[in-house]
Amino acid sequence: NNTRLQRIKDEAVREANEKNVLSDNTTISVATELIPTANGQADYKITYKYTVKDGFSVHDDFAPGKYDASKSPASTAMLKIIKESMSGEFAKYCQSGKAADIKYSGSADASPINGKIAYNGMYGDIVDQAVMVSGRPTKLSVTKQSGITTNEQLSLLRAISVKNYIHNNVPALNNLKVTESYNVDVASEEGSEF
Repeated sequence: NNTRLQRIKDEAVREANEKNVLSDNTTISVATELIPTANGQADYKITYKYTVKDGFSVHDDFAPGKYDASKSPASTAMLKIIKESMSGEFAKYCQSGKAADIKYSGSADASPINGKIAYNGMYGDIVDQAVMVSGRPTKLSVTKQSGITTNEQLSLLRAISVKNYIHNNVPALNNLKVTESYNVDVASEEGSEF
């Protein structure tokens, strides 16, 4: 199972590298884990993640102040892997009525936002969205009128962008009882690698 998943990942990364949209400085990882539950069953945990080396973020990842996942080559490659694995390898786990817990994570570095970054409203106005920020629960809002004034808001929009892609491109999830949550991390350092 994991071998086939690694093949899907390797193929997507190879394809992105061939098209010159992704460099060797981005690492995409997919991890699977069985977690035993109290009723003798097990939950299946899948983690999709990418990291970009210092100095390559502008080419491979989100440009500063940007939040549309489809404009980040690293994010796009990871999302393609999610789409392909959920349509194939993991489709059997997406049976109607089954429960799924999806956690979306977004991050940003500590570079201060001077003034505000315009938010085009592509995900609607976000008001009092429950989110975990560096492990503590809080609520964040981002509206077209308010714009983006904090790195936490920028990170949340990046996570919502991933959610938006998944909702539009992974139809198998429509059959599930989905619980969704957001996790936001803002690094204490400045720099594209964060």
